[in-house]
Amino acid sequence: MKMTTECIYCIFNQMDRNYGNFQKDADKRMAFMRGVCKTIAESDAESSAPPIVAELMSLVAKEAGSKDLYEKEKYIYNKAILDMEDDIIAHITNAPDKLYRALQYAMTGNYIDFGNSSGVSKEKLHELIEAAVDIDLGEAYDELKEDLKKAETLLFVHDNSGEIVFDKICIAFIKELYPKLKITSIVRGFPVLNDVTIADAKEVGLSDIVPVVDNGMAIPGTIIDEISQEAKELFYDADILISKGMGNYETMEGCGLNIYYMLLCKCERFMREFGKPRYSSVFCREK
Repeated sequence: MKMTTECIYCIFNQMDRNYGNFQKDADKRMAFMRGVCKTIAESDAESSAPPIVAELMSLVAKEAGSKDLYEKEKYIYNKAILDMEDDIIAHITNAPDKLYRALQYAMTGNYIDFGNSSGVSKEKLHELIEAAVDIDLGEAYDELKEDLKKAETLLFVHDNSGEIVFDKICIAFIKELYPKLKITSIVRGFPVLNDVTIADAKEVGLSDIVPVVDNGMAIPGTIIDEISQEAKELFYDADILISKGMGNYETMEGCGLNIYYMLLCKCERFMREFGKPRYSSVFCREK
């Protein structure tokens, strides 16, 4: 999914915001943003946004002297959703269709994205959680249920911290409903934005219920041909993949694997792509 002018605008503002969080010197900020423009201008015309974001965020992190710029935010949102975990589990347990309800909540968690130009607020998150039960998963849900009946392996491709707690709950219910299914989780290899790493997976207890493998990359997306060999084999061997978030969709869409994408439309590009308002849900299958 190659970049559009909307992506360029988003990257530019995202980098200005991230760099400006620690660097207040106007001249240094101008020099950095000139470099951002140069990097974008010299990028491959067919490139998607996530690898460019990764390249620029590594420069921000280096200048800030931090390996994990969003360590604090990740902890805050992991804890915030963990505090809700029992209530969410109870709502799913009492639902007429546990899988449907678990996926609705997992969808909602995709809001917690610090790469999102609109920002993240706990007020908006709570609003979306309250409205989770109204999410329509469409025809792809019926297709997923049919696939789950016959599948032996499921690969869950994670996106953001905080969101991963909803994912963990969803995975636990999938395990309960399909006990013969072997489920593995994939996370980022290194910190980038507030994306999930092995450390985050351990922090929220995901690694206690399923094997968690990192993909060896620090990109807010998944370029299958460039990830580690172990991760690549998991992708190609899985009967079903569930992929969270816009970055994963941008980098994997068109790969031809049996992927079910779950995301919220958080930017102009995706709103236009799917013809939906901001924060609307998308649950679709790889064509």
